[in-house]
Parts: sequence; structure tokens; C-alpha cells
Amino acid sequence: MLRLAIITNRYPRDPQDLASPFVHHFCDALSACGVQLAVLAPEVPGQGSECDPWVRRFHWTRDARVFGDLSLYNPADWIRLGRGLLRGREATRRFLEETRPDFALALWALPSGHWLSQFARANPLPYAVWCLGSDVQVWGRRPVGKGLVTRVLSEAACVYADGYALAEEAAMLSGRPCRFLPTFRPLRRAATAFDPQEPVRPYILYFGRMSRDKGVDTLLDAAKRLPPAFPSRIVLCGPPAPGFDPHAEIASRSLGDRCTYLPPQPPALLAELVRGAATVVIPTRRDSIPLVLGEAIQMGTPVLCSDLPDLCAVLSRYHVGGVFPTGDPAALARAILEFRPPAHFTTEAARFLSDVSPQNAARIFLADVERLLGGGRTATVRRERVHA
Repeated sequence: MLRLAIITNRYPRDPQDLASPFVHHFCDALSACGVQLAVLAPEVPGQGSECDPWVRRFHWTRDARVFGDLSLYNPADWIRLGRGLLRGREATRRFLEETRPDFALALWALPSGHWLSQFARANPLPYAVWCLGSDVQVWGRRPVGKGLVTRVLSEAACVYADGYALAEEAAMLSGRPCRFLPTFRPLRRAATAFDPQEPVRPYILYFGRMSRDKGVDTLLDAAKRLPPAFPSRIVLCGPPAPGFDPHAEIASRSLGDRCTYLPPQPPALLAELVRGAATVVIPTRRDSIPLVLGEAIQMGTPVLCSDLPDLCAVLSRYHVGGVFPTGDPAALARAILEFRPPAHFTTEAARFLSDVSPQNAARIFLADVERLLGGGRTATVRRERVHA
């Protein structure tokens, strides 16, 4: 049986936890394939009991923020970051010495890949890195992080990315091929279709983190340009980022009659909210392939996305929505007014969901591990045919 260790920056505690929920589903798919799995993740203060038996936590700070939320302009955050790097490195060493895996996978090149690569330099452990956006698109573009990211990727046995354009950027950094590996969170519908918080249809939905990086301000500015007779409401749902007040943003544009803000919803109720939307708008300014895209499509709702490289790549392969120029409210308003569901949406959505499912991602990854290890230690892994 393959002994696999995963080092990750984030791991959700339970189905209500919004911290990279795809990680649970990927690990669950690996476990279903017969892998002996162990996962190391940082402790996040204030969270409840663990839902997955393969997860182990280490403490690094009393701060509830994750590594990616720390500011390079705050000296106190520099101290937290340094402490986290040291404690993560030590926790990774103890974890890997105890679990003695055949292979290891880091989710994000920084800091997880950094911890793993430091161990692997002194120990004969092959590892892979799964780039997930911020590690390459933020740290990989900064002098303070580019060298670390490059070294981590160049020393890995295999490199993945959850976006097509992200894979190209990771390959340029590392000087080696980088394979697309999707991230995905299955949504389950509520036992009843009635949700007292669901707005009156028709409505256009944005869901996810409320921030300017995610383009929520672009969507609100576009809503301001819609004609009064336009029948659809704009619904925003999700946790506000620090410094972003959805109610104030709506009020400052006098959009109270047009826009509704809902706090984060449990997965089942969120699924109903997504299912009821005419379209899901993804106005992000910086992303690879966000989880919300797959969540919208599996609920049968077409998408309208900013024209970032990865989103354009997805929509050129799978005809499940349209695009508009990133950060352009006038163009987004026109796109909303002109939007029609794509022809053959159901067929295209089914093809997309089959390709990006956690089960398919696990099969692709395990096939690569078996090839890298020569098949000997992975012979007992239950494998299905890989749909690459």
C-alpha cells in the first residue's frame, strides 16, 4: 500500500469551513483509492473538532489568519511569518520522520513546499508540488519569494498547477514541465428546495470572498449602470475580506433596491442559491481557476467571467459561459444585459465536471506517482482508468 504524506497550508475542519474545501475532497478520493494517507496542516485558532482521521495539526500562532493573509508591510506579520516558517519546518520534519511516506505532496509551493523541500534535501524522499495560485502569482513574482519558489519547484519530482496559465507560469519559473491538476468542491443540494434566504428570481449571483481582488467592486459598479427596467437583482454572498464592507459598498452606490448581500451560507443552502441564479458572475482580477466556477457549473448555472488567461482557457475548452474585459464595469454591464445561456450547456457541463472531479484528479496524481516510483510500492493502489 502506498504511504502518502501531504503537507498543506490549509485544511478545512468540517464541511462548513471555507478554508480551501477542495483539499478534503481530493484527500477523500485518494483514501478511496486505497492510499495510506497522512496530512499535516497548521492549526487555526477557534476551529472545532477535526473531521478527517488522517489530518494532524501543528500550532504556529494565535492569529486566526492563514499564511496568505499576512502583510509584507506589517512588521508584526513579518515576525509571525518567520515564526511560522520555523515551526512549520520543524513540524514537517517530525511528521515525515514518524509517517515515513513513500512519496509526499506539497499543496502550495510556499510555505508547504519550502518545508517539504528542506526535509527532502537531507532525506531520500521524492515529492511533488501542487501550485494553487498565490504561491506563483504573488510570491513567485516578488524578489523576496521568487528564489524560494523556483528552488522548491525545480527540485520536485513532479509539478502541478490548478490552472492552465498558472501551469505555464510555474513551468517558466522552474524550467520544467508543469501539469494541470484541477481543484473542485462538490456541492450537495439541500434536502428541501425551500430556502427562506433565497431571493426572488430572477437574480444574478456573486458568491465567494468579498474583496476588490475578487472584483466585487467591478460588479457593483456594473450594477449601477444597468437600466432601471432590468429585471434581475444582483445577489452577493460570502465572507467579507478585512476592510471591505458589502453593506457600505452597496449603500455608497445607492444600490439598495438592486443588490442584496447575504452572509456565508452552509454548503447545502449555498447549492440552492447557486442553482436558482440566472448566471454566476466571476469578476476576479487575479485568479487561476476559482472553485466557484466548478460549483456554479455543477448546479447547472452558466458563468460570466473576467477574461483572465485561465478562465478564457476553460471557457474555450468547455462552452459553459462567457467572458468580459477584467475590471471594466461598463463592459460587464453590457455582458449582463446581453448574456444568454450557451448552447449545449448541459453536455458541456457534464464533460467539464467529469474532467475536473476530485476522483479524476486523484487518479491522475496516483498514476504519476506509480510511474515515478516504478510501480513497486504502489501496486496495491486501487486505480481506475485515468481520463487525462
